[in-house]
Amino acid sequence: MRPKIVIIGDIATGKTSILRRFHNNEFIERYVHTESMHGGCSFIDNVRINLIEIANYTRFFDILNSFAHEIVGAFVIIDSVDDYSKDGAQGWRSDLNSICANIPIILLVNKCDIVESSPEMIYEGYDAWLQVSAKTGEGITDAWNMMSTLVKERDFK
Repeated sequence: MRPKIVIIGDIATGKTSILRRFHNNEFIERYVHTESMHGGCSFIDNVRINLIEIANYTRFFDILNSFAHEIVGAFVIIDSVDDYSKDGAQGWRSDLNSICANIPIILLVNKCDIVESSPEMIYEGYDAWLQVSAKTGEGITDAWNMMSTLVKERDFK
C-alpha cells in the first residue's frame, strides 16, 4: 500500500498552490489549470505519504475510486472569496465519505490573505477546518501537522 492524502476542491480554489506550498514551500503567482493530477510526497512517522491533487472534474472521481483503499486523509479546499466554492464544500465531503469512509477530512479555507471567512455553517462533518493562504504560507504547516495527527490517530499503517 502506498498511503495517499488527496487534495480536492472546485476550480481556482488554490489546490495546486497549496500542494506547491506543502511540497516546495513556494508560490507561483500565475494561475495554472490542472488537467488531471499533480503530486508530491511527505512523511508521517517515517512512512512516505503521497500528496495528490485531483482536478475537480467528475471523471477524476474514477481515478479517486481506483486508489480509494490507499487514501488515508483528504484536504478539501475552498476559496474564502468565492461563495460557489463554499457551496460545494458539503458535496466534496459527502463524495469523499462515499468513496473512502473513516478518513480524516480537513476543510482548508484558502486565500485568507485576501479576506477571512467564517465557514462554521459548512464545517459540519469535517474533522477540522483552518484558514490558510497558499500565497503567504499562513496556516499551511498547521494544516499538515493537524492532518498528520489525525492520520496517526486512525492508525493508517
